[in-house]
Amino acid sequence: MVKNVLIFRSKCNDDKDDNYEKLLSNDGYNVKTISPIQFQYCNDSLLKEYLKNWTKYYGIIFTSKRAVDAVQFVLKDEQNLIEQWKKKKLYCEGPATAKLVNELFCAQSVGSETGTAEKLAEFIVKDVNRDEKFCLLFPCAEMRNDKLPERLTQANIAFDELTVYGTTISASLESELKDYLVEKKPDVLGFFSPSGFNNVYEISKKVGLDLENCCIVSIGDTTSKRVRCITNDKTIKEERCLKPTPVDFYETVKKMCGPV
Repeated sequence: MVKNVLIFRSKCNDDKDDNYEKLLSNDGYNVKTISPIQFQYCNDSLLKEYLKNWTKYYGIIFTSKRAVDAVQFVLKDEQNLIEQWKKKKLYCEGPATAKLVNELFCAQSVGSETGTAEKLAEFIVKDVNRDEKFCLLFPCAEMRNDKLPERLTQANIAFDELTVYGTTISASLESELKDYLVEKKPDVLGFFSPSGFNNVYEISKKVGLDLENCCIVSIGDTTSKRVRCITNDKTIKEERCLKPTPVDFYETVKKMCGPV
């Protein structure tokens, strides 16, 4: 019997070939992606000032594609700054973020294979050259994982953290979800962020989405904790996918509901 997988993930212009959908579809799953959030960028003038002060920094940390987008926006028509930053350490969480960073700076980022903020922090702690200036720039989300900054602080690694974007509920989430539920009943729900889960949970009863009768795949430790905290671990069947990659997500879905 065909399984229905509903993914709550922000799709962007760079997602022309969505491998999260592709891997599952090729294996016979019915897949749909709905964006539960929309992004609001902020502090662009301040971010530009930080980037202009490139001599202060050993490198820059990216834990999301949105942070890369924010930097790319303020570096538009600033080729000289791009040239200076490409010589720095470009730390990235996950291959999708690394791909954007590599394209922006025409340089090779490091750390993407770690897959989580916690593991990236450990990578950075081991990688920094303490004989050089090792203050790092960390453009991030309003709601970000605490583990990376906590670990850097613990290791006495200086960093400047700047919120460059926040999230709000997608204006089309409720209508898209209603339309989907008219035709299908999801077997698996995939959540890629704590805020994404919050938004879906808030409207779930209103639109008739029964979370207790779905398998939930949470991307990363922070999202998993939010799911378990809000649902109080009641009768929710939830599995954590440790790495934010299409293959890991695909394998976790298969583990939960078996072959099609």
